[in-house]
Order: sequence, then C-alpha cells, then structure tokens
Amino acid sequence: MQHLIKAGGDVNAVDAFGTNALFGAIKFGHEHVVEYLMTHGATLKGCQPVVVEMANSIVNGEVAVLARFLRAGADPNVTFFDTRSPLHVAAAEGSLAAVKLLLEAGADVLKADRWGHTALNDAIASRAQPVIEFLEPIVQAVRSAAVD
Repeated sequence: MQHLIKAGGDVNAVDAFGTNALFGAIKFGHEHVVEYLMTHGATLKGCQPVVVEMANSIVNGEVAVLARFLRAGADPNVTFFDTRSPLHVAAAEGSLAAVKLLLEAGADVLKADRWGHTALNDAIASRAQPVIEFLEPIVQAVRSAAVD
C-alpha cells in the first residue's frame, strides 16, 4: 500500500462494489491502515455502502466498528432510501451505546424518516426503555431551544 501511494496511486479509488481502501480498513479493524490512509487524504466520500455497514454494525452489536466509521468522517446523518438514519436504527435496536456515539458525532435527534418518525419514536415502538429515558430529555431540550 505504501509503495502504491508513493507511486501516485489514488487513495480514494472506488471499486466495483462502491468501496475504497479506507472503507475496507475500517470494516476489518485495521486501525494502522486507517490512520495511514487518512494522513494521505483518504476519505469515505463516494463509498455507497457506508450507511449499510454502519447499520450492520449497530444491529450486530459492533459499536467499535461504528466508532471507526465515525472517526473516519462518516456522516452520522446519512440515510437509507426511507430516510432512516443510523440513529433510527440504534434507537430501534435499543443500543444505548450506539445512540450516544452517534449523538456525540453530531447525529440529528429530531431527524424524521419518511413516515415522520424520529429515533425517539423508534425507541418507543421497540420498547427500548434505556434509550427512551436517554433520548426524551435531549429531544425536549432541542425542541425547547428551537422555540426560543
């Protein structure tokens, strides 16, 4: 990899699957490769499956993978075709750790999907009580601040 980069290889080249070297390094936990690529200008822009992998990491309880994607610049507000975001998935799955991580990364707690549901609505529908108790005061504070 170092030789390819030194020879002028494109660190952001996207393959037929819509991924690049940074995507693979993040997905498979190669932290040193992630750091090397990022110091040489690699980004996740143009990587189509980022939102799917973020959701998979949440569903599979792999919060460390989600954290790697976010540290590498993945947009916490990226959405699926139905405008559900990773925060919706984390809330519906009852993953408080993922919810906290996404909010720290700038996820929009008021973002609604195509049915008008927020992450809090999804947590309530899933009966994810710890997530509900965490999100309710945040949602209330954000809504109050928007009114002021």
